[in-house]
Order: sequence, then C-alpha cells, then structure tokens
Amino acid sequence: MFQRGVTSYPAIGDPVLAIGARELRLVYNDASGSAIGIGHLQQDSSITAYVDLDDMLSKHFAVLGTTGVGKSSAVVLLLHEIVRTQPNLRIFVLDAHNEYGRPFADKALVLNPRNLRLPFWLFNFDEMVDVLFGARPGTEEEVDILSEAIPRAKANYGTHRAGLDRSIVKKNEPR
Repeated sequence: MFQRGVTSYPAIGDPVLAIGARELRLVYNDASGSAIGIGHLQQDSSITAYVDLDDMLSKHFAVLGTTGVGKSSAVVLLLHEIVRTQPNLRIFVLDAHNEYGRPFADKALVLNPRNLRLPFWLFNFDEMVDVLFGARPGTEEEVDILSEAIPRAKANYGTHRAGLDRSIVKKNEPR
C-alpha cells in the first residue's frame, strides 16, 4: 500500500532505481469508491490515473500549467466526472473567458451581462453611476441629480418591500 511522504531515508551511496510499472500502479492506480479516472499516466499509458474525489473536494485545489497544455480540458473532464458521480453537488465556476458554458450547456446555468439581474440596491453610488452611464462619464448635473435620487429610490424600495413582506404574512395567517 502506498503512503505519502518518506518512511525511510536512503543512505549516502545507495543506488537509485527507476520507478517501474508496479510502483506506478501502486502510487497512481487507486480505484477506491470515491476515486474518478482522469486519464492515463504519461510514463505508462496502460495505467489509469485516479483522483480521490472526496479528498479533492474537501480541500482547495488548483489546475496549473502553461498556455496550451490542456488546463481547460482538464477542468471540463474533472467537472463532468464530479457531476456524473455526485449529481446533487452544486458547483460554482467563475468563467472569465467563457470556456465552460458550451461543455455544460445542458447542466449549467450560465450567467452573463445579458441575463444577469442584480438589484439596484446592491450597488454603491459610484457603481450605480458606472452602470447608468456606461462608457461615458456622467456630467456634473447628472451626477448631482443621481446623488439625490438614488438614496430616495433605495429608501422607497425598502419601505415598499417592508409593506409587501407584512402583507404576505397577513395573507398566510389563519382567519
């Protein structure tokens, strides 16, 4: 059985031996109950590489590499296997380059600027001005008007929302 870490250190002058297929299988071929197959070893393509899903998801992990080595493909593979083995698990992916929407189109809710709806009270004043004026800066007069209108709108929304919450409670009370 393979254990992580060094259990005994070699002495100076001990011979160095290359790892063979038997040792590689011992280290990488762990098909335990929560393991998922993620590919085959480069050193021996007959050996499937497994990742313990429970262990991986209970910690922080990263997929790292230089451009073009297949990080996005690896993430898609991992996510497909995770969803296949644990269909009730919810995964949140921040996809700045829009790489994962298509591979998960039938299983994902993809939010983008066209379909994302955020409540206006979520934004601070500067963010609200950016949203309203977009690429152009607001004129001084426009910003002055907004500096009065936005706090009023937020207060009115809060008052209106509180009234709705009370009416919902009243409707559900027994008569």
